[in-house]
Formats: sequence, structure tokens, C-alpha cells
Amino acid sequence: MSEKKGLQKNKNTEDEEIVNPCTKCSEHNCLDGEDYCEECMSKMLNTRISFAGWVAGAISLVMGVVAVALIVMHFPCAVLAIRAESAAKDKRWNDACHYYEQMDKTIAELQATFEWKPGKEEPLLRRFFLMGTNTRAKMFQAYAEMYNPMTAVQDLMVKDYSDYDSMVRGEEKLINHPAVKPYWEVYDSISFTEGAIYYSGEQPEESTYEASIAFIEKVEKQDGINKVYSTYQKYAIAASYNQPVEVRVKWLNECDKLAQASGNDYKWLYYYDYADVLNEQGRADEALALIDLLISENSNNFNAYIQKTDILLTNGRIGEAEKFVATLNEEYGNYTETVEMQLKVNRCKGDYENAKLIANVLLSERTASPEAYRQLALIYLAEGDYSTAFEYIDIGCTNAYNLNYYGAGISEEKLYETLYVSSKLLEQMGNLTDTEKAKIGMINEMFGEEYLPGAEVKAIVSGEKTVKEILTQGDYDLV
Repeated sequence: MSEKKGLQKNKNTEDEEIVNPCTKCSEHNCLDGEDYCEECMSKMLNTRISFAGWVAGAISLVMGVVAVALIVMHFPCAVLAIRAESAAKDKRWNDACHYYEQMDKTIAELQATFEWKPGKEEPLLRRFFLMGTNTRAKMFQAYAEMYNPMTAVQDLMVKDYSDYDSMVRGEEKLINHPAVKPYWEVYDSISFTEGAIYYSGEQPEESTYEASIAFIEKVEKQDGINKVYSTYQKYAIAASYNQPVEVRVKWLNECDKLAQASGNDYKWLYYYDYADVLNEQGRADEALALIDLLISENSNNFNAYIQKTDILLTNGRIGEAEKFVATLNEEYGNYTETVEMQLKVNRCKGDYENAKLIANVLLSERTASPEAYRQLALIYLAEGDYSTAFEYIDIGCTNAYNLNYYGAGISEEKLYETLYVSSKLLEQMGNLTDTEKAKIGMINEMFGEEYLPGAEVKAIVSGEKTVKEILTQGDYDLV
């Protein structure tokens, strides 16, 4: 009987035309819409799943959910990383820094979702949210290019350690990363040189230019001294002792030779000063070439944009400055720095009404703009309204002090020279309010009798020149 059934089965199999074979037995066609035939489907549906199978399935499901959650949580970081790398590729270093900062902040927020206290074992899932060495190296490079290697180390390494040795041990991988190592070497050699200078037991007894230079040259005989940095210090000493421009240029020329021979990038250290002294010597085109090089290496370099505008203005090239600022405005819109540059160009053009309008719009949106207040003060000084000029520069200096803000294009010297001349001219005019008398008394105390203003301010206060002459010709500014 069994033999008969077997023969019947084989006959049915032979009669069936196999068009869509079952993926299990390959002897019958699959049921419509399925991968298996009727017989195999029946056997599978009646097969009991083992306990181990249920456990494996449950684990797979949980792991799948966790994997999807991790992907979703990592997505914002991935987007920020892509934006940062794109900005770095275009040499938009400020933008790159911004995206890396946002990425770092996002990672910290994700880590905070997993409860953990230092000293205890870190939760496994928390370890998924870390910035890898390669990404940290790219972030470091962005900081070093946007600011300088010193700032990069201070902001991204030093803050997490109590001393130098622990930092070197803790950041060994990052320090030795090919993208970081050149910056670290510059930082390390400058830090050593700073220590040799400032902690030396042989500081000069005399407070003179000659004694100070001799001291630096003595320090330079030590091993490991960064000669680029020590030579820059000689320039800084020359500037602090008001040495002639020829002396200052001499030290920066030497600094430039040493920097180029070193193979490392030191433009961040001395190029801005170099451009200023070259311009002071009447070599504006050489100065502009240095600034253009800085801009070519960082298209977010507002310090360089502002310095280029200032050099053009001090040389009476107002049309070029206006065209340059208009180009920046197309690119950056209403950035505070671009608006301040527009304001400055309009003031130098003599278009005071438009300059005032630009300043008032800026200050209505961003009240903490010391440079906008200073530019308004200069306008009112030129118009002879010393009371209003004093009011504006007083606010500008107060804002700068409270915010510790001396940003792109604004310096303590510019602010306080403007404050000094405004207070002196107002005091000479007489008819002061009680508030003005009190403030001017405090300012006189602050500057003291020994204060030596710049040549332009000195000429204004002594009556040799009018403030309008200074502000509408020559350098178009007090400093």
C-alpha cells in the first residue's frame, strides 16, 4: 500500500510543471504571493519555535530599536560634521568653528541623557556619544586657523587639565595627530619661550628700550627658544617705548625672515602689526598684500577685512574702501562688523546723515557696539557738538569695559583716545552740566597728568589743529 502511494506522489510531481519553485524543497511551485509551496508552509507553521529562538528574536528586536535610536540621535551631529568639513574646505574657518562648537554641545547634551558620575563605570550607551580623535583634530585645526595655535590649545585642551604634564598625557593621541602636531609644536615652543622670558631671574634692572632688548637677546641664547616669538617681543618692546617706525619695521622684517625659514605658519602672530608699520612708512600696497594673504587663507577673517578698510581709508582711497565694503555686505549682510565698516566709510566720505542712520539702526538692534558709539562720537566731534560726542564715547567705553570687549577692528587705544579728546574739548568749551563735570573729573583722574596722547590728539587739544581737519583729511581718525 505504501509503495502505491509513493508511486502516486512521484507521478504527481512529474505531472506538475515547476514555474516558481519553492525556496525550501524546489519540488513544487510556491503558493501565490509566497516563497514556499503548500506542503512546506504547512510544515513550518506547525513547527514549534524553541525558547532560545524566542530569546534571540527578542534580543534582535531590542538591538534593532537601539540601533535605530542611536542613528536618529547621531544624525544632528553628522549633519554638523558635514557642514563643518564643508566650511573648512572653503576656508570659512569661523563657520567651521561654529559648527564644531554646536556639535560638541550636542554631544554633551546627548551624554547628559545617561546618568553618570565621574569615578563610576561609564554606561555603555553613553560611550557611543564621543567626538573621535579625527574629528577633534579637525576641530582643533579650525580653531588654530581661525584664531591661532595658542588659543586652540587653551580652548580645547588646557581647560580640562590642572597642569601641563597631565594635559600632555591625556591628549597624547590628539597632540600626535598629523593635523594637530604642527600647531602643537608652535604652541609648545612659544610657551617655553614665554616662560623663559617672564620667569627669568635676570629681568633688566633698568626700564629702558636698550636694557629690555639686551635681556631678550640674552634669553635667546638658551636652547629651545622660539626665535620668531622672541624677535616679535623685540618689536613689541620697540612699540611700547615709542621707537621710530624704522626700528619697528627692522624687528618685523627679521621676524618675517625667521618665520619663513621655520616652515611653520606665524602670520597670525605678526602680520597685522607688519601691515600697520608698512602702511605707516607709506608702503600701503605692501601692507595690503599682507592683509590679502590673510584673507585668502580665511574668508571669515573680519580682523583682516577691517584692517584692509582702514588702510584704504587712511590713504584717502575712499572709493576703493567703499567698493570693498559693498562686496562684503553682499556676502555677509548685516553682520555687526560689515555694518560698522559701512558706517566708517560713510563718515570718511563726509556723509554724516547716512552714517548716523546706519549707526542708529545698528544700535537699535545690537546696543553693545563700542565701535558704532565711537564713530558717532567722531561725527559729532567733527560737527563741533562736543557734548553729544562725549555722551556717545562715554557709553561706548562703558560697554567695552563691562563686556571686556575689544573685538575686530576696535582697540582700547582707539576708544580711550576718542574719550580723551572728547572730554578735553568739552572741558575747554565750558558751560558743563553737573553730570559732565563729575564724569570729566573722573576721566582726568583716570588718565592722570603723565598721560601722553598721540600726535593727532595732542595737536587738537593744544589748538594747533581742529578736530574737523584731522577727521576729514589724512588718516580720517585720531589713531
